[in-house]
Amino acid sequence: MDHARLARTARGFDRLAGVYDGLVRLVYGRSLRRAQFHWLDELESADSILILGGGTGWLLEEVLRRNERAQVIYVELSPAMVARSRDRIQAHLPDALERIQWIEGTIREVPKDVRCDAVCTMFFLDLFEGERLTAELAVIDRHLHPEAAWLLTDFTPAERGVMRVFSRLLIWTMYRFFRWICRIPAGRLGDFVPALQQLNFSVTHSQRFHRGMIISHVLRRS
Repeated sequence: MDHARLARTARGFDRLAGVYDGLVRLVYGRSLRRAQFHWLDELESADSILILGGGTGWLLEEVLRRNERAQVIYVELSPAMVARSRDRIQAHLPDALERIQWIEGTIREVPKDVRCDAVCTMFFLDLFEGERLTAELAVIDRHLHPEAAWLLTDFTPAERGVMRVFSRLLIWTMYRFFRWICRIPAGRLGDFVPALQQLNFSVTHSQRFHRGMIISHVLRRS
């Protein structure tokens, strides 16, 4: 993504920062949080964790609570989202601030020699599709140890019943909204697992939420 488009996307998420959590609760209740938190115990033994697209910081807070020693690299494009995350940790877990490396930007701002024990991509990979998705995954992979865990949570079409139709309509609507407000590069939901399999990752655990339209995976190298 070029710098001009990155700046437009950052400004879009800045505009949403103050209302983002409220919008999530309005549409999904607590389903998104349950999905993102479901496999976090897989990170208990990690000494270093990479969080991409951390939003307003409630995932970051929960990761810090469950793992009281890990160093966390928090990457978020939106300055307003970063500020809200800092405020959240300062208010709830001030002693954990020294364990966080804040990166206001993209994965490409992470120092090249950094290698982590785990990565969390929660509603992040849906910003990319096609060759851009492949390129993004390759950059992330370069920052992971061979035995790293990859926690992935994102939207997916439901498998059956009326939710199969409704979920596709809701996902389509969300893409139209975020392309309008935030100028995200993707226009449709990518297929993340096959792309990760190309990097020798396999799904070890999986769980669906919100009547099947949210899926949470744990992946490790084959």
